[in-house]
Amino acid sequence: MSTRQTPLFAWLLLLPPILFWGGGYTATSIATDHTSGLLLAGLRTLPTLAVLPLAFLFGARLPRTREAITGAIVSGLLVVTVFFIGISEGTRHAGAANAAVLISASPLWVAVLARVFLGERVKRITTVGLLVGFAGIVLMVSRQLGGAHGAGDLTLGIGLALAAGVAWAAGTLIVRRLAVRDRQLDFVGLTAAQYLAGSPLLIIVAFAVQGTGGTDWGSADLWGGTLWLALGSSAIATVLFFKSLRWLDAAQTSSSQFLVPVVAVVVEIVRGHVPGGLALAGMALAIVGVALVVVGEPARLAFARRRATTRAQAHHR
Repeated sequence: MSTRQTPLFAWLLLLPPILFWGGGYTATSIATDHTSGLLLAGLRTLPTLAVLPLAFLFGARLPRTREAITGAIVSGLLVVTVFFIGISEGTRHAGAANAAVLISASPLWVAVLARVFLGERVKRITTVGLLVGFAGIVLMVSRQLGGAHGAGDLTLGIGLALAAGVAWAAGTLIVRRLAVRDRQLDFVGLTAAQYLAGSPLLIIVAFAVQGTGGTDWGSADLWGGTLWLALGSSAIATVLFFKSLRWLDAAQTSSSQFLVPVVAVVVEIVRGHVPGGLALAGMALAIVGVALVVVGEPARLAFARRRATTRAQAHHR
């Protein structure tokens, strides 16, 4: 594959995560009719833990160097344990809209932390795209912000949702560092190691806090939603999202997450739940933001090259 083709290939890797994560909102909504959000967070790791090790039969490899093993453990605790607990409990305490905005700020955290810890300079057009995309997310849920939650409950929920966004950002940067430093890194093996590190604590917390009494264990909707979240949103989406970090910087990769709520709204439209005008405007703004990140810098460089060529030709005349 040529260098010119690689960025396109990397962007295409992000399409399945966007679709699986976007559909995950509906899967979660359906499944939590039959169990709690926190217990669902624990349950979704079980099929993932069962399926990912099968990949070792086809050549997948666990991280082997000390740096990669440490990175897998730390990032696993962040993107599995802290992230899933933050999503489920942040949504419960602060409301879905408040939690969605705070968690969707993850690409902004990635941009800031990548500059501080990895020395990755975020291009101006990328920064503009991230801000536009985030504004689109805020606009999509603006009618639902605030809510009737008590002050203490809201503060706790905001803290948990914020922790989820920062945890995902930090985990993304750890994987980005590993991907750059180790060109032989196996991303299926890395994801398996992350779930092996992060799932036990999550499962213990989920069952300790929620117990099993309020769960309809015989529900097909519960297990259908769980499988979508486990195999699609967790296993496949995580592997491909982190694999794209080999070619794209952390801010570029994370910008794709602004399209996740867009897909979620499209799914709801297909199900017959048409949103209002503000939500549709927010969708358009989020898409514009991601487009600026994807094509803004190549377009700027192409324009600069054309202008330089034109000036050179004019000079020779």
